[in-house]
Amino acid sequence: MSYGGCKGSQWLMVNTLFCITHIVAAFYLAMQSKSWNETMHTLCHDPWIAAYILVGIGSFVWLGIGTGWAASGEMENGNCPDNIGELSSSSIYCGFAFFGFASFGLCLAVLLSLCLGRKEEQDEKTYQVSGGSYYAATDKV
Repeated sequence: MSYGGCKGSQWLMVNTLFCITHIVAAFYLAMQSKSWNETMHTLCHDPWIAAYILVGIGSFVWLGIGTGWAASGEMENGNCPDNIGELSSSSIYCGFAFFGFASFGLCLAVLLSLCLGRKEEQDEKTYQVSGGSYYAATDKV
C-alpha cells in the first residue's frame, strides 16, 4: 500500500503496474507467435505491442528514476516503512535483470522462430511439386 508522502512506496506502486504490464505482454506475445511470419507481424505491426514498447521504454525510465532516488536517499523520505529502501533496491535489481533477460529471450525467440519458419518452408517445398503427389517406394509388396 502507498504510504502518504513516501516516495519509495509511490515508486513501488507504479513499478508494480509496469510489472503486471510486462507479464500480460509476455503472454500476449507468446500466444501470437507461432511462426516466423506471425512473430514478425506481431512485433512490427500489432498496435498492442507498439503500445507495450512505449510502456517498456517508460518502465526503463522509471527504473532510472528509482535508481536516482535510491542513490540520493529520497526513497526513504516521508512516512515510510523501515524496509522501503531494501524493497525498492530489490525491485530495481530485478527490473534491470528483467530487461537483460527479456532482451536475450526476445532475440533467442526471434532466432528460433526464424529457424523453425525456414524448416517449415523447406518441408512444404519438399512435398509440393507442381500439383503432383509423391508416393514413397517401399521394399514390401
